[in-house]
Amino acid sequence: MTDDTLFLRFGALARRVVRSGLLPGALLAVPLLAVPLLVAVLLGAPSARAQADVPVSLPNRAGLAVDDTVDVPVRVGAALPEMPEVRAFDVRIGYDPAVVSFVDTVVTEGTLAEAFGSVQVGVPEAGQIRLAAAEGDGAPLPGESGSLVVLEAVVRGEGRSSLTFDFFQFNEGDPAAALTDGVLTTDEEFDPAPGVVVNEILSDPPSGGAGDANGDGTRDPEDDEFVEIANNGDAPIDLGGYRLSDSEGRRHIFPEGTRLTVGQGVVVFGGGSPIDFPGYEQTASTGELLLDNDGDVVLLEAPTGVDVARLPYGTEAPGGPDAAADQSLARQPDFTGAFVPHTQIGFDRNDDGTPDAYSPGFENDSATPLPVEFAGAPTPTVEGRDVVLTWRTLTETNNAGFYVQRKRKGAASWTRASALVPTKAEGDASGEGHTYRYRVMSLAPGRYRFRIRQEDRDGVRSAGPATALVEVGLEKQFSLHAPAPNPLRPGETARLPVSVPEGEAVEGVLYNSLGQQVRRLEASGAAVTVRAEDLASGLYFVRIETDSGRTATQQVTLVR
Repeated sequence: MTDDTLFLRFGALARRVVRSGLLPGALLAVPLLAVPLLVAVLLGAPSARAQADVPVSLPNRAGLAVDDTVDVPVRVGAALPEMPEVRAFDVRIGYDPAVVSFVDTVVTEGTLAEAFGSVQVGVPEAGQIRLAAAEGDGAPLPGESGSLVVLEAVVRGEGRSSLTFDFFQFNEGDPAAALTDGVLTTDEEFDPAPGVVVNEILSDPPSGGAGDANGDGTRDPEDDEFVEIANNGDAPIDLGGYRLSDSEGRRHIFPEGTRLTVGQGVVVFGGGSPIDFPGYEQTASTGELLLDNDGDVVLLEAPTGVDVARLPYGTEAPGGPDAAADQSLARQPDFTGAFVPHTQIGFDRNDDGTPDAYSPGFENDSATPLPVEFAGAPTPTVEGRDVVLTWRTLTETNNAGFYVQRKRKGAASWTRASALVPTKAEGDASGEGHTYRYRVMSLAPGRYRFRIRQEDRDGVRSAGPATALVEVGLEKQFSLHAPAPNPLRPGETARLPVSVPEGEAVEGVLYNSLGQQVRRLEASGAAVTVRAEDLASGLYFVRIETDSGRTATQQVTLVR
């Protein structure tokens, strides 16, 4: 990222600042000059205070007509699940909602989704926001410089939904507007963020024996209702204490020990005596689910009370999935797809000539139980230009073996890095775990992630969790890592690990959101520390510089 990049912070505590190379060590709110392109805003003379009456023109790109697009690179930081904000969106962009609108978003990894009462970001290595002219004839946009502008992102709906950006001013010093208030809504839909998802619900069991969804031999309109929750994340999740509710109230509390590995699901029935289901099955702890046939809201809450997964349908979801009569609503494909009536998926698991009306405990479009249970991500060991991967399964069903996959940082897709590694399980199933090991040889220098993709005997494949980035063939890099804890609270000290080549000294400085130096920071050992003592609530920037002149910056938020 160049030194003239605009930092846009999304969320209630966020502000826009400009990182300037004109004053070493400064992070400043500065006026902007007129620029020839809508998306390449240049820096003017720096100032530590907002300035009024300094004109700025953000002209439309020459020849940019309605629906023309331009690509804008994006770097995305981590989300704070406990705070109503997204940590960092670094975007080279300047625009007015009267002229441009978001029409598409592409990310190589990660998604945007409603979570924890705010916007959560799955962290991609890189991505793009595409902009298009919404109206206008290309005339310059009027405006004034000096504002610090808050950009809030709100995601509406569950599963696949549009993303709405609400613009408003957050001025300090003399008021001056750099962007016009307004609202932009994407046309593009976003997949749900990885994590726990509602994968299937049955609110209206079919009549007769076909409605015996829980398999206990009796069709009951309440007992045979169910909700299937699945883990679409990259790590195991303990659902103990999580609460399942509908619009009328709480229906079920998951008992301690309800642990979902990657790709695993749990089915909660309204009642009865469920039998012969793979994975977990439970009955509602209140004795009933009472899902409304015409429309309802299925909600999964963490023990802290924050919403983790949510599905409105029918009358509770204008424009969303309709209620399904005599069948379930199910994601197609599993975990990430839109909800459709189950018979539209068209899979006949029983080979009776009739599409399945529901599939609790199974993938919605196959007879495959939610698959091999991994103990976690593979463990990588770097040996020169080779990486040795070790992984363990807890159970295996119908497993043929595994493929190792790799993805270099910045790549858009996974690449196979091995031949089939045969299963060690005997027969179609194994209730015992097995340990596997594979060496990926002669990698080009770079940063990689690795994962294991399991293949069933019928050719169905599913991927396990991925490793963190692994450095191969690189000298020790210069970097300032994210602070912990963050946000910082009174009495706490944030620690920011530092990676520097051997022999280089590091100095650290703390700046406030206006670019004013607050204090010099102690850099001892392999970390820089920030104490909350004597700091007001707000956003701060930690900047380090080596004696060779290299710099790096991280953000920390103080909450009182």
